[in-house]
Amino acid sequence: MKKNLGRGAFLLAALFCLPVWQGLHAFSEGGEYFRNPVPRNVASNNSCAVACHFSGTIQKSSTNLFLDGLPATYVPGATYSLTLRVRATVAGRTGFSLTANSATNSMIGAWSLVDPVNTGVRGHSGKGDGLEAAYVSHTTYTNFTNWTVKWTAPPAGQGTATFYASTVLGNGINISGASVYETNWASAEDLTAPTLRSVTPNTLSNQVTSVISIIGSRFASNASVLFGGTAVATTWVNATNLTAVIPFGYAPGAYSLTVTNPASTSVTLDGALTNVAAPIGMQVVKSTINPDAGESCQVLVHVARSGAVIKASALTLLGQPVRAFSVTAAGLWQTVAWNGANDNGVAVPDGVYFLRLQTPDADRLVRVYVVRPR
Repeated sequence: MKKNLGRGAFLLAALFCLPVWQGLHAFSEGGEYFRNPVPRNVASNNSCAVACHFSGTIQKSSTNLFLDGLPATYVPGATYSLTLRVRATVAGRTGFSLTANSATNSMIGAWSLVDPVNTGVRGHSGKGDGLEAAYVSHTTYTNFTNWTVKWTAPPAGQGTATFYASTVLGNGINISGASVYETNWASAEDLTAPTLRSVTPNTLSNQVTSVISIIGSRFASNASVLFGGTAVATTWVNATNLTAVIPFGYAPGAYSLTVTNPASTSVTLDGALTNVAAPIGMQVVKSTINPDAGESCQVLVHVARSGAVIKASALTLLGQPVRAFSVTAAGLWQTVAWNGANDNGVAVPDGVYFLRLQTPDADRLVRVYVVRPR
């Protein structure tokens, strides 16, 4: 570790002299477990931290350093908001590093930021070890005593995650008085909670009822499914596959999917499904009419759900309004009729007209011919 002393001393001096994050980053690389592709337990590897911070005090104490929001057991794929908090009086600059390791000392999970100004995701860029986003730390000197970040748990099978943390507390006077707090916490993998990997298909038409296939793991035989927070009919295929029935009529947009095992934690996949509005379905029954003979233009319109309102507007070829009315669909198919009269009930002259049909999901024009015998 002696080969790092010169660099560590220089970086720690920068910590208290330069207003740049690299200076405060000295402690982040002061413990070898933050540099090494195979991280080491900070509790047994603090010699560099001692050297980098000169006569500063290393304190391995769970009574001064806390990780709020970390559950006793984590659900694979779930995201947790974690706050690293140090209980101490701070007179100078502060900083932190936080990482999560598996039982084999691999860095696991994915970090994301709540405060991208004062915190950053760090890694081993260029080392070819696949740990490009291995831990989180400060990005600039502050006098903070807590930092909030997000950690997304790894896929199933990683086992217990151990979180190692370091904080540096300057005394505001000199570098030799810096204090380092180090500790760790464990969160076991929840071996009963289901996991979600994919949904097929993930884009649905809201005009028809669809059956989706849900792929994951640890699905109980009586697992339930929520689509956008609403329970849907579910069939258990096996421990890694469920099917669910998504009814027609949902508004367009992205929906979450939640799988719950009885007496167990549920897992949610946000934005798992997207409902789209399929084009309006129409069948023109009669488009050429003689109003004097009591004939009407008739169009059979398909709507997403019973009770939907269909707005109809009769227009001239130049788009001038002739008549406006609406029809409430009694079922999925509704006949819309126009008898060739204007808003005053007077039959229009012979010619070509448009019947504009609007539903909550679509907007279409139908050409209508008004023809009287000569």
